Amino acid sequence: MDREAAQARLNRIRTFNSELSVLQQDGVVTLDDVQRRAIADYYQQLLADLTARFDLDRDEGQQRMSLGMHIASILGAIRPVGRSLPALLPNMGAPFHNGPGRSPDGCAARVRDTD
Repeated sequence: MDREAAQARLNRIRTFNSELSVLQQDGVVTLDDVQRRAIADYYQQLLADLTARFDLDRDEGQQRMSLGMHIASILGAIRPVGRSLPALLPNMGAPFHNGPGRSPDGCAARVRDTD
């Protein structure tokens, strides 16, 4: 089992527990204390094992945080490429990096019309 499969299993367990609770409240399923405890103990042990072996998101808040971290790392990887472009093209980079019509030392540059 890899991390993705373990995360999918954890998500299914959360969904099952939520649906089981609804089924019990609606009177569709009735579990006695021994059955409820057996299910809870089984899932508790399984989740402990999965989270010990893999870095899993145990709830929706952790999933949102992980997604945000993935997005931030992607943006962080993209940003240095954008910043290095002026260094790769120094003659073109200065006007764009310092603003239109500005040289690297901050002085305004004038363009003469040759017509």
